[in-house]
Amino acid sequence: MTQPEATPERDRDRSLVGFAWAAGVLALIGLLIAVVMWLLLPNFYPELPQTNDDREVQEIPAARFEAITGRQGRREGSALTVGALENREAVFAYRGSVQADDVGLVRLALSGVPPDFRTELYWSTAEAPERFFQLPLTRGKRNATWHRLAGRDGWNGRIVELGVVVYDPTGTRLDAPLRLESMQLLPVSRKALARLTWQQWTTFSPWTQSAMNNYPGVPQAAAIHPLPIAAAWLLGSLLVVLALARSTRWGRGRLTAALMTVALVPWLAMDGLWQTRLADQVELTQARFGGLSPSAKKSRELDSDLRLQSRQVLAELEPLRGKRLFLVHDSRGHQYFRLRTQYHLLPLNVYNFGRALPDPADVRNGDYLLILDGSERVRFDPARGMLRGDALEMPAQRLERLPRMTLYRLDLGPADPLDDSIEQR
Repeated sequence: MTQPEATPERDRDRSLVGFAWAAGVLALIGLLIAVVMWLLLPNFYPELPQTNDDREVQEIPAARFEAITGRQGRREGSALTVGALENREAVFAYRGSVQADDVGLVRLALSGVPPDFRTELYWSTAEAPERFFQLPLTRGKRNATWHRLAGRDGWNGRIVELGVVVYDPTGTRLDAPLRLESMQLLPVSRKALARLTWQQWTTFSPWTQSAMNNYPGVPQAAAIHPLPIAAAWLLGSLLVVLALARSTRWGRGRLTAALMTVALVPWLAMDGLWQTRLADQVELTQARFGGLSPSAKKSRELDSDLRLQSRQVLAELEPLRGKRLFLVHDSRGHQYFRLRTQYHLLPLNVYNFGRALPDPADVRNGDYLLILDGSERVRFDPARGMLRGDALEMPAQRLERLPRMTLYRLDLGPADPLDDSIEQR
């Protein structure tokens, strides 16, 4: 039996069939990875309870919320709207009863929030109704977002108040009313976890001042990073292409084209995620700073309120020569706002470390202490004139109380004559 004569048309058809078969196999590899990810999805969230796809979703409609902060609030159909902020914020509150153990995630339907505004979920429990827990939300430009609640600090027992805070850090005005549609309290399910994971991969969050040195592409708190998944697909696809090329004796040109195509697919996918965030960041930057004078741009910066309040502190302490200030902030490491506060307080001698009262051995009479953004570790007793920490007390006088800063003068006793002479120079 004779073999059919090879022709260019037959070779082209054979190549097309081979590439189609290879494309089908590569798609099958992607489907297999997706199935494995679906089955293993709960394992990436060990802090969550076991999945329960049969438990009902609890929906809290906007009609059961009230706008306790914000102006021009009204109800429009099934939604609750706020037309203007009050003291740079709007608060939607629901007062009822929710069993935290029955809830793993929350779906929030809220529109009209500019992407550079801060949005937080807050709640209080029946055991400690006077204490409020906060959860910052990454929402980007989405109107409906999913967020994890189970495993968060304070999410336990019976929840008696649950709400949303929208805060404007730059002092801009709303272009459209804030519109709360509903809040859904969801049990842990694979479907909800898949939506949460996809949101973490695709939702834009404004870049920070350190993003130029380290931009991970997805939030660092994301349970799953898309890069290992893309790498798994790439490895499996390369093995398939090499096996197919060996069995069908592909030429060098065909093999090179196939390998380049396989390598480009995950690269373009990862770059696409980055490019969407780049486009959103450009839009946000234009909306915040476009067309403004240099002085007006400063008023739109994230730390503009700290700059203004720091000026008030410096004016209170004039003259600055020889004076020392201890900065207390409930954070660790290089936290942005505490570092910016130190910068704005220059040339004052600022000791910018510590989350509690300083060691008495390091303090001189007449030194100053500034608490930034409140503190649970340091409290002031005005009746006794004492700053109290976990195991320390220091006599102090409150000099200035600003929205984000509170300034105290430490009165530890008679001043050292040497210290007085240094301050007078």
